Amino acid sequence: MLDAALEDIVALTEDDRGTPSVSMWAEDGPPSVSDERLETFAAAIWAVYELRQLWKSPGPRVAPLRKEAEPGRNDPCPCGSGKKYKKCHGA
Repeated sequence: MLDAALEDIVALTEDDRGTPSVSMWAEDGPPSVSDERLETFAAAIWAVYELRQLWKSPGPRVAPLRKEAEPGRNDPCPCGSGKKYKKCHGA
């Protein structure tokens, strides 16, 4: 989807090789743009919308990292010594 959208936008940078059939400046003016070029403009506009949708999509959900709860300073040490954590393994 991304590559196709970018190709449609890049196509606007190429020269108009079709036979001019529509005037870009006035309804009764001389033809200056081909029908193919107008189709290229339309495709590029839709490509911009598709790129916007791609940009707005949230992507895969990432699970939050959860730390294991650590004992507080004054809690009993989890090793079972009976001392406070700060005096045993927290030192």
